Amino acid sequence: PALILTTIFFFIPMVLSLWWSFTKYNGNRPPQYVGLKNYADLMSDPTFTAAASNTAVFAIVTMTIGPFLGLVSALLLNRARAFQAFFRSAFFLPVTMSLVVVASMWKMILNDAGLLNKFLEFFGIPGHDWLADPSTSLMSVSMASIWQGFGFETVIFLAALQSIPREHYEAAAVDGAGPLRTFMAVTLPALRPTLLFVYVMGTIGAFQVFDQIYVMTQGSIGGSKPARPRAARRRSTLRARRRRHQVLTYTALVVFSLAMAIPWLWTLNSSFKRPEDVFDPDKALPDPATLQAYNRIFSEAPFARYFVNSVIVSLSIVILNVVLDSCAAYAFAKLRFPGRSLIFGALMVTMMIPMQVN
Repeated sequence: PALILTTIFFFIPMVLSLWWSFTKYNGNRPPQYVGLKNYADLMSDPTFTAAASNTAVFAIVTMTIGPFLGLVSALLLNRARAFQAFFRSAFFLPVTMSLVVVASMWKMILNDAGLLNKFLEFFGIPGHDWLADPSTSLMSVSMASIWQGFGFETVIFLAALQSIPREHYEAAAVDGAGPLRTFMAVTLPALRPTLLFVYVMGTIGAFQVFDQIYVMTQGSIGGSKPARPRAARRRSTLRARRRRHQVLTYTALVVFSLAMAIPWLWTLNSSFKRPEDVFDPDKALPDPATLQAYNRIFSEAPFARYFVNSVIVSLSIVILNVVLDSCAAYAFAKLRFPGRSLIFGALMVTMMIPMQVN
């Protein structure tokens, strides 16, 4: 069943799209075959070459920084004994947000009157138009994407870290391996399948990017036993070292949590401003505070209907994906059939197409 549905909803549209790319077709008149003219026009368009290079840079930046931050935060969370669920939820919360909401939030932070320029001006550093300047706009959009996505990578890495048997670390400790050697010899090899998953899915997501760029820029972008006193001193030293590690761990987690919370707080602060004051550089705080934005949500727009529609669509997508994707995953993992690798590769390619194109 999964193969039939995949053929209907993936391969047939993909073959039709490939055929139409060799024709002149607007959806109303019958397609006219034009050969490679569409591809020639596309490759000679400077807008396409600029967009392709920007997408490649965006993918490289986000897939270099995002997984690194996700792995670091997962390692810190794995060492934490208290508040692990709180920090995990705080890191993952931005993943649940709409791409348009995240883009709008970061647009408010990075504009002339945004939080970043306010912070720089506090230290006497002149502000900058981060989204309008071509030299900084792409990095600004990348930062917003990394902020939203690295919580997903954190949760994936944390689950993989917690599945590594403790016996492996105990054996490494008995062999006298330090933290770096333990990470390179035990942790990293165990994370290879997870790293592959994160980089494949992250690269697919990077090549699908559209909403954030459009909203933020409008598209312009061992040994003998020691004596007891010595053993006591060693235990005391180990306890002190553990305390320092705990302090450093929770300090880093708090810093990460603040980095996740500050954009939320700035957006909440802006929601109490009048619409004409949101981008006013002289009004960082609401003056006066007003509920005008919230009144507009509930009075001028059918917010309840929009919310119910979002819940219905989300639940439908999750249920269908779990049912159909689990069948397809079982087939690819357990069955051997002709064209298996080709079909799987074609599926991965279709995932790189932005939803707006589909």
